[in-house]
Amino acid sequence: MKKTVFMMAALLMAACTSHNGYVIKGTIDGVDTGTIVLTNYSRDCPIADSTRIKNGQFVFTGHVITPETYYLNIAGYEPGEWSFFLDNGEITIRAAIDSLSEMELQGPATTLFAKSMADAERDFYASWPYDYQALVSEYRDAATSPERKAEIVRIAGEAEEHVDGLQKTMYLKYVGDHPASPYTAYILRQYTDNFSIEELETTLAALQEASPDNRFVQYMAGVVPAIKATAEGQTAPDFTQNDPHGAPLTFSDVYVKNKLTMIDFWASWCGPCRRFNPTLVALYQKYHDKGLEIVAVSLDNKEENWTAAIAKDGLTWRHVSDLSGWGNAVAAQYNIRYIPQNVFVDADGKIVGKRIPEAEMDAFLSMHLN
Repeated sequence: MKKTVFMMAALLMAACTSHNGYVIKGTIDGVDTGTIVLTNYSRDCPIADSTRIKNGQFVFTGHVITPETYYLNIAGYEPGEWSFFLDNGEITIRAAIDSLSEMELQGPATTLFAKSMADAERDFYASWPYDYQALVSEYRDAATSPERKAEIVRIAGEAEEHVDGLQKTMYLKYVGDHPASPYTAYILRQYTDNFSIEELETTLAALQEASPDNRFVQYMAGVVPAIKATAEGQTAPDFTQNDPHGAPLTFSDVYVKNKLTMIDFWASWCGPCRRFNPTLVALYQKYHDKGLEIVAVSLDNKEENWTAAIAKDGLTWRHVSDLSGWGNAVAAQYNIRYIPQNVFVDADGKIVGKRIPEAEMDAFLSMHLN
């Protein structure tokens, strides 16, 4: 069975890579023999390779068309996984089995920059006056203490904001300095919303010239037009999908009859979406008679879950879905990469707001409808 699995992994590797490119030479203190697996955990182009550890050492060779984060897993050890950014070139790794995150790493500039980002984040949490994991555990146990939960959320939010700001600052500088780097393609996909359309187009052009086969570059080539088409001030792309009764609903037939129409991207399986629904119900009741309509686009793939959530949460507005999950055609049209997310359209079909936070939505609706 194991032989069959590794043969399949080799076939996947051949489909997504070609010969020559990288050599990974690794040393693991505390593990003399065993099996180690290299994988990218990708959904669209999964790659997995394995080799034997001999006298604490291992070697991987191959070629990546799309440099990205890869993971090394040591069979039989928990936790026995660590990650790094794999680019073509010679990479040397030395780590101890009981402190894999503190590995010594040498390799291409992209690999080293990615490690510097991971190190900066780890160093911040190490110097932070709170135990992050303890806070998470305390939050889960504080079911009867809303005040303490709110305090924990505030504290954790400050940490996340700091790390996010650190990453964005360094990533934006890196992209500006290295527009054609394969790591830039990786950053661009992760942090698309932090770049202007002009920056995206300029950087994408450089990447397409340097790495046309990189799947992140190919992905962004489809995303950038969607971002332009759904920018504020643009006419909202029209769409037609079926409602829960199987009847087609066309978006433009709805927004022309209302002062303001919200596209609410959600799903029954999305916890934050379901927690937001009571707030949205209250806002709908407050503003529907003043001209607000909602068309909810669900990223569900099971009809029974979708319709049950609509009924349970009391969502009395319009609903559509093609039941394709993250493959929903409207979500792709509007470049939706997380949910809940919203787009607001006026009676002329112009996009007048996007990604309005829950805390600001009442004021936003009041401004447009009162």
